[in-house]
Amino acid sequence: MSDQSLTSPMSDRNLVSPTSSTETLPTQRKRSFLYRCIDPHIHDLNNCSERLFTSAFVSSKVLLAWRTFAGLWGIMMIGFQAAKTRQAWVYFSYFTNLSWLGLTIYFLLFAFLSFRYVQTGTSKFFQNLPKPVRWLIWNIYVLAAVYPWIVVIIFWSLLSGELVRNGDAMAWWTNINVHLMDLVFMLIELFLARTPMFASQWPIPIAVGLLYLAWAHVQNAAFSDEPWVVGNPAYPHGWYPYSFLDVERSSAAMWYIIVIVLFILMFFVVFGVHRFRDRVTRKRVEGRKEAAVAMTTYP
Repeated sequence: MSDQSLTSPMSDRNLVSPTSSTETLPTQRKRSFLYRCIDPHIHDLNNCSERLFTSAFVSSKVLLAWRTFAGLWGIMMIGFQAAKTRQAWVYFSYFTNLSWLGLTIYFLLFAFLSFRYVQTGTSKFFQNLPKPVRWLIWNIYVLAAVYPWIVVIIFWSLLSGELVRNGDAMAWWTNINVHLMDLVFMLIELFLARTPMFASQWPIPIAVGLLYLAWAHVQNAAFSDEPWVVGNPAYPHGWYPYSFLDVERSSAAMWYIIVIVLFILMFFVVFGVHRFRDRVTRKRVEGRKEAAVAMTTYP
């Protein structure tokens, strides 16, 4: 039996453990507690780069194919949603649409980077990018990993009442694709890939979430004088993309606190899912490597 058959369908580089010597994290300098809480992990970019483009379950080529498919699906969903929007800029008012846009950018970007990895057999293309660009790419993943959970929770708990009561088959198909498939796609990506996430990366999704809340108020100022808003009983205090963001409502403060807490909570839930995945994949990788060594030693 040839050596290649011992590791098929994955190449040797795909079997590198997250804790193996080729990915050992640099010696940590003694840092303050505050820094450890908000550490952006820029120093881990090179050491974790292989994990962005490899899988413990499938080959890098299959991972590339999956990311390409998911990116193309995202383009279809963006086009579908944009076609239903009365004005182009209204499309960018909804968190769901922005989440799909970020998810699609992530899949297309990582499909391209995976293609370069498969083409060259190394992650040097990624490593040769400027460090701020690599850090930004990594955090696009962090945002894409967290936000679909928020979309699903908020829609199905707060906004799906009309769908449940009166929705027809087309409405259900549309909303399942828009408000559920993003999470399904991200869960598949999370468990297929080995992209790391650290607890101290929490400021990024929280900060972007707060920016969205501010953006909703910009949209209120921009669209509240539109003919389809003025005099419409559905918008008594001007237009908001989501009614619970209306600051004139008596429960507004409570909902803003709930949304902010949800952003924080879901980040750490997703971080916990990553930790669980890393334990599972580490055992799988180590088991496959031990089996390959045993087959080589005892033909």
